[in-house]
Amino acid sequence: MGSNSLALGNMSEGLIRQRRNLISVSGVLIFLKFAGVEISKLSFLGLDFDELKNPSAFYLLIWVAYFYFALRYYQYFWQEGRSKLTSYYISGVGHLTIDKVWTNAKKNKINGEFRTYEPNTLEELEGNDWKYEATYRKADGTETVVGKVLEKKERVKCRVNTIINLTFHTSAVTDYLLPFLFAIGALSYCFTGSTSSLHWAFKASFF
Repeated sequence: MGSNSLALGNMSEGLIRQRRNLISVSGVLIFLKFAGVEISKLSFLGLDFDELKNPSAFYLLIWVAYFYFALRYYQYFWQEGRSKLTSYYISGVGHLTIDKVWTNAKKNKINGEFRTYEPNTLEELEGNDWKYEATYRKADGTETVVGKVLEKKERVKCRVNTIINLTFHTSAVTDYLLPFLFAIGALSYCFTGSTSSLHWAFKASFF
């Protein structure tokens, strides 16, 4: 059976931009807490502010940017990335499942030389309750059709292998899911416990 090339395709400029923004602001928040940075002086557009009487306002601004970029990336991902990941997963499961049917049918030498099998698509196989028929040709030229069922454990294995391929053998996770993981990690790590945390910035700015 021929190999099936699966690709996610290129990301749009908008999605790349929102991805970069979310990763950057998440990285800044993690760095501020990890390094214990406390801002008392700020330079902006060539102007030096020697003293910040309310540094929490600066941290709050970063958090506002964080939530804005998180929302924007989610919107772009929902419009573009979600369909690509879903399509890749479905294609991957179908490819590996049909490969498994082909391998199982070909291994059975007792009925003669393997010729063909059907159904040969995932949709048809599911619609047929995972039953398939393999055709073999014996030495005398007669053909034998043998009915088989693709076991549940083999179907589960195909799905697990697809997720593994999607995660480690393609750029799917780093392209589309890493920004979410980075953002969730930043929110969890930086929610409280430092002057740059969300809790402190919000409390110091408004209470």
